[in-house]
Amino acid sequence: MMTSPEGRRQSWHLAAPPGALARDGRVHATIEDRHVTLIRRGRNVFALDSICYHAGGPLGAGNIEDIVVDGESIPCVRCPWHHYLISLIDGEKWYSALERDDSGALVPAGWRSSEERLQRVHDVEERPDGIYVRLRLEGEIRSDNYAFRSDCAAGLSRRRRAGGNDAGADGRRGRAGGNDAGADGRTMQMHAFFVWVATSVDALQQQSCGAGRREFIVGAGAVVAAPTPPGHAYGGENGALDAAVELGALGGTRPYVVHDGRELQSVNPRDAVAMLISADTIWLGEHHEAQNDREMQAGIIAAIAVAKARRNQRPCVGVGLEAVRAEFQPALDAYVAGEFGKNVDALRVAARWDEHWPFPISSYASVLDMCRELGLPLVALGASSDELAAVEKDGLSALDVAGWERLSLPEGAASFASFSSTRAFNRYAHDVLSPSMMEDPAFANQFCSRIVWDESMAARAAEWIEAHHRSDPTLVVLAGAEHVTFGCGAPARCARRLDRTGDRFAAKSVLLNPRPDDFVIPPAGANGPLTLGLKFAADDDQPNTEEAFNMAQVDSRGSTNLPLSDLVWFSPWTPDCV
Repeated sequence: MMTSPEGRRQSWHLAAPPGALARDGRVHATIEDRHVTLIRRGRNVFALDSICYHAGGPLGAGNIEDIVVDGESIPCVRCPWHHYLISLIDGEKWYSALERDDSGALVPAGWRSSEERLQRVHDVEERPDGIYVRLRLEGEIRSDNYAFRSDCAAGLSRRRRAGGNDAGADGRRGRAGGNDAGADGRTMQMHAFFVWVATSVDALQQQSCGAGRREFIVGAGAVVAAPTPPGHAYGGENGALDAAVELGALGGTRPYVVHDGRELQSVNPRDAVAMLISADTIWLGEHHEAQNDREMQAGIIAAIAVAKARRNQRPCVGVGLEAVRAEFQPALDAYVAGEFGKNVDALRVAARWDEHWPFPISSYASVLDMCRELGLPLVALGASSDELAAVEKDGLSALDVAGWERLSLPEGAASFASFSSTRAFNRYAHDVLSPSMMEDPAFANQFCSRIVWDESMAARAAEWIEAHHRSDPTLVVLAGAEHVTFGCGAPARCARRLDRTGDRFAAKSVLLNPRPDDFVIPPAGANGPLTLGLKFAADDDQPNTEEAFNMAQVDSRGSTNLPLSDLVWFSPWTPDCV
């Protein structure tokens, strides 16, 4: 018999055995199909929904921190994904705010709260036979959107293995076991097709001292004009693009062009690839935990490399990784050079992957393996963790000259002052950054950290393009969707640095398998669909539209909308997390 939520709230459930929680320890449990984390802080045990309300991150595996507000200590847990700080007591979010003084300068304003419960917390009772939890289900709370998602809960166990501060946790997680989806049949088909290409150009490979890597992709391009097996006709003017789509296993995918932030136009995958190969950098916005996004990335990278191989017998295609900090570039170079063999785990250790990225390296295996086999350079784009942490704590003033250098921003904050002063950016900051970071329009240290993160990635991507400018380079960047969307993220910052003209684009953005929370949602009570763009100026407002165009925040003069992205691209299958 079904019971109401209020009725279920009266039931107590054994969540952990006696002694399971040492100091600052935690246990992940599944109670009535809901993923719940128990955390001991001091003498108290707290319980809250394991999965972060904001984007489905592994909140329950985050670091435990105490903040002091009006003399009172508040225990919190910080989400590993976007560093949101959630109170263990009531589920409110806290952030370190800044405000402007009388002179207009930004000054610390202390801790501020979201003033609403965003993460559901539950009742806990310690008994001689164990620790019991009673779910509190009254009202609607935003963490309910993810509370039953076992695919997202899998990140809790992965984060623990990556070195989270789970002292005392015994690792038991009830029924919410891991769900590390491996490469599926489509990936196997793609790899099988690459084997056919390699066989077709075996003679070409044997003539070169570097057989098996860069020659592999050169051969893939050459095969466009060679005899093909039954069912693979690549003749005609668009033969190279047809081959690229086939090699990337993109035939059943669904790309759409976003026109001026107003409408979507369906295009076939071949035309989408043709649009992208005219760009210096291609930013593929991913949802970090979604394996289907990763397979799409592998397919698009393959297609770009093959299409460019037909144009240039020595195509210069690299793959940029937000996941790897710049100081570990030598580890990526060694992996592509074959020094680790085919051992992705050796790369994980050398790049200290688990310390800096909360998602397992195994989920990137399809991309990494392909880059190694094809000899495509891997480029570390991640910003320095120490510098980002310093900005989050004390703001931009925490960075000295050496810190800015480590971020590839030797000119300091001046490098992005003009970019951040446009009306278009102000609209982006108000509608995209502020709601997701602090539910408050005031600037805060997390806001500054996000700007530095985007600018640092953009600077390194632009450096790679300039270093290879004689070779018709293309860098395909794998980054979180939040860094790619609405015109004022890392792609536009990179485009501003490259300053391209004519038919060559400095940056193109692609949002993979969009979800509702990728869009700007209308305010509560407002009617209207999810928006494809942010209108920042009136149609006749030439000064502000020109300013946005000069900063590469929009692609065309006179545009008054910041588009969601240049393309949105759907897999032919259902995404892991929707």
